[in-house]
Amino acid sequence: MYVVVVTVALLEGLLRVGLIDTPLHQERRAIDERLTSRPPGSVGTLLREHFDAHGMDTVNLARMGEGTSYYLDRLRLYGDLVRPRLVLVNYFAGNDLTDTLYELSPRGKTRMLVKHLMARSFAANQLIGLVHGISLKHRLARIEASADYKRPGLEKLTNPFMFEVRQQHPDFLLQNLLLNSPESDAAWSANERHLLEIATLTRQLGAELIVHIFPADVQVQESHYSFYEALGILTDRGFLTGNRPQERLARFCADASLRCYDLLPALRRANARELYLEQDTHLNADGNRIAFEQIRDNLVPHEAPGRAVSRVQVDVADGEVRRLREATAHHRPQTME
Repeated sequence: MYVVVVTVALLEGLLRVGLIDTPLHQERRAIDERLTSRPPGSVGTLLREHFDAHGMDTVNLARMGEGTSYYLDRLRLYGDLVRPRLVLVNYFAGNDLTDTLYELSPRGKTRMLVKHLMARSFAANQLIGLVHGISLKHRLARIEASADYKRPGLEKLTNPFMFEVRQQHPDFLLQNLLLNSPESDAAWSANERHLLEIATLTRQLGAELIVHIFPADVQVQESHYSFYEALGILTDRGFLTGNRPQERLARFCADASLRCYDLLPALRRANARELYLEQDTHLNADGNRIAFEQIRDNLVPHEAPGRAVSRVQVDVADGEVRRLREATAHHRPQTME
């Protein structure tokens, strides 16, 4: 046991110093250098370009496949480092509820604890990440070997792990968009608690929180139903006219005095053309442009540079986050996504 403890401690120190480069070290260095890696034309990229033009730095802490508990943890971990003036949270009606719902299970709670550990320990991030990477390769190999993979109707599927979703959670769209089960209510309450904690932390940082609600593709595009039906995911044509999660989140935001904006009306007005990627839940170039324009218009009061924000850098040589504030107060305000 002594040898194991010493070995792990030595590995942690080497990784924190940066003698061995790792994804976690790259992430923290990227945040320090204000790098935001987003695909060209995405909402994140368009927002960063917009804020750059208005004298504001942008740090994007989002990651695909994560829900509100992850947003909260990222703010806890990096909020004091970034010291933002504005915090943007994008709630995706298509799966942010089930992200939380699955976390409430014993297996989900274990996964969440592992993610928190990986975000804080370089050694755990490297070791667990290695095992996780091997597991993902095996899962992908099983999916690609299945008879249904790339069959007609699914030949342009960009996320092969949707096959696992249809086997384990074929009702995930119903859960997210109908909100008519005790399990959905429990997950929704958890999401509200997460958003309230995010709002509290944001105020403590001297910043403002703004929430934007992104609709699921099946709330906008009828053309996407054939994809889900071929995949075996349950749907309801009422999604095209309903807005239950948007209404419920709007009521919550009003009660909590939070600024929330719904992107569903703007996307529905433009749904005569395709706004989402084919056989995928993500917006295409046209959809991203519409979403960006709506968000931009909602942020007009925050565009002009305001109070100065001290520059914060990360020094991991001794395992501590060391704040190195500039002597002058002329650094640009920051926005955190």
